[in-house]
Amino acid sequence: MNDLLQIIRHRFQQSRWPKILFLLASVGVIISTIINLMTPPSTDLPQSSITMHNITNTNTSFQNIRYSGEKLPIEPELPLFSPDQIKFSTTAVKEKLLSYFSLKAYEDKNNVWVGSNYSMLQPDSRDGNSQEKFVVNYLNIPEPQGNLNTEMALQRAENYLKEILPDNHLQTLPIKIKYLRGFYHLEPASPSAAQWVEIPFYPLINEKYAIYTQLENEPPVSIKLNHKYEIVRLTINTPLYEYKSLGNSETISLEQALANINNNINATIVSAYQEQHGELNLDKIVSGNLDHVSIEYRLDNINQIVYPFYKFSGLLINEQGIELQAQVLTPAIKDTLRPEELKQNNL
Repeated sequence: MNDLLQIIRHRFQQSRWPKILFLLASVGVIISTIINLMTPPSTDLPQSSITMHNITNTNTSFQNIRYSGEKLPIEPELPLFSPDQIKFSTTAVKEKLLSYFSLKAYEDKNNVWVGSNYSMLQPDSRDGNSQEKFVVNYLNIPEPQGNLNTEMALQRAENYLKEILPDNHLQTLPIKIKYLRGFYHLEPASPSAAQWVEIPFYPLINEKYAIYTQLENEPPVSIKLNHKYEIVRLTINTPLYEYKSLGNSETISLEQALANINNNINATIVSAYQEQHGELNLDKIVSGNLDHVSIEYRLDNINQIVYPFYKFSGLLINEQGIELQAQVLTPAIKDTLRPEELKQNNL
C-alpha cells in the first residue's frame, strides 16, 4: 500500500498540475486586484445627527405614513462628501458685504449696519444651527413698472455674486427660482409675467442636487431682484465650504425610505405649517399622505459628512387631529449606527 502511494505521489509531482494550479491562483489574485481598483469605494455612514430632532427641537414618532406620488428614479450609488476647508468665513463675508454696499454700524448695535441705499442685519443664530446669516435689504424699493427679462435677471444675479464673493462655485437650479409680481403683496407669477425674481445659489452635487446645512431650508445664498435688476434683498448663510469626496454609498429604495419613516428609523420633520391657530405639536404623527419626493444633500455638522436625503412633502396628521402641511427628511443611503451608538461614540 505504501509503495502504491509513493508511485501516485511521484507521478503527480512529475505532472503539470501543480504548475497549472499555481498559475490559476495567481491569475485569480491579479483579476481580483484589478476589479477592486476599478470599483469605486463604498463609504459607511454614521447615524445622522440631522434626524435626531425636528424643527421644534423635539423628537417625532411616525405611523401610518403612505406615499401616493410619482416614483422617483435614483442612482444605485451616490457620492458622499465632507467639508474640506472654509471658502468664505463669516468674518470674510461680513467684511465683503460692508464694503460692497458701503455700510456702517448703526448706533451701538453690533448686528445692524446701514448705508445710503441698503441696510444689513445679522439675526441671532437658531438653536442647533452653526450658521450665521446676513440679510441685506434695499431701503427705498420702487414700485414695479413693467416686467423683467428672466435671462437678464439670472445673468445680473450671477454677476452680483461674483463681485461680492469672487471665485465662488455656487450655482442655481432653475426649478428653485421664484417668479413674483405685485408690490405690497407679492404673488407667484409665470417667468414672462414676473416683476421680481428670487434666485437661490448652492453648491451642487452632480449639477442637480443642492446642499443644505442641518435642518436649514434656506439656500446658502439668495438674491432677489426687481424689474430694474437691482438687488432688493440678499441673504447669505455662512460659512461657505469647499468639499472633498468620501467615495460612494449604496442608496436605498423609496419603499425602504418610507418603511424607515414608519419604523422611526432616521426620520424627522424639516418644515411644517398648520392653518389652525395654536402650538405646533410634532411629537406624534398618527397618519399622513405624502405626495411629492425629491433628493437633496445636507451637511451634518456633527459628523462632518454631506450626504443625500429623501425629502417627502404632503399632509401629516398629529395626535391632536390637526392637519399639517409638512416636509419629512430621511437618508437616501444605508446607515450603520443608531442614535444610542452615536452617544456611546461621542459623535
